[in-house]
Amino acid sequence: MQIVIGEKIREAVNSVDDLFSLTKFLKKNLKSIPLDEKEKEIRWKRNSEEILKDGYVYNGKSCTDICIVAIAILKAKGIDSELVKVVSKKRNALHNMVFVNNLYFDVWAGVFFDEDGFKLNDWVCVERGLDGWSLGLRSFEDERKDMIKYLKS
Repeated sequence: MQIVIGEKIREAVNSVDDLFSLTKFLKKNLKSIPLDEKEKEIRWKRNSEEILKDGYVYNGKSCTDICIVAIAILKAKGIDSELVKVVSKKRNALHNMVFVNNLYFDVWAGVFFDEDGFKLNDWVCVERGLDGWSLGLRSFEDERKDMIKYLKS
């Protein structure tokens, strides 16, 4: 399971009062770095504690990692949430968000959508789960399969 509540996650709980402060905390504690070859090796391999301990995510390929850490912090605070895989054909994009309090939460952007706003912004939820692994995200090849499955159909 990618949701691990260890020392780093427990420490984070004290810095997060609400969903807005969660985004602020993540941006402060997870540096966004340029893509490199290592990214393909570690994508979807780290758990929430490892991501926060490492202190970085990859530019443009970080939505799952960010959501995993957010879900772990929310869980440590006693707040239920899920990882949701979303797709936008207009944007030709796959993305992950957190579903919490009946809202779709784009964690890094700090943007919330209710069901109507979600649809108006051309997002469609295609899968829900506990973490990336439960959604079948385990290797770099999995993203390519999802692109074909959800965007090319």
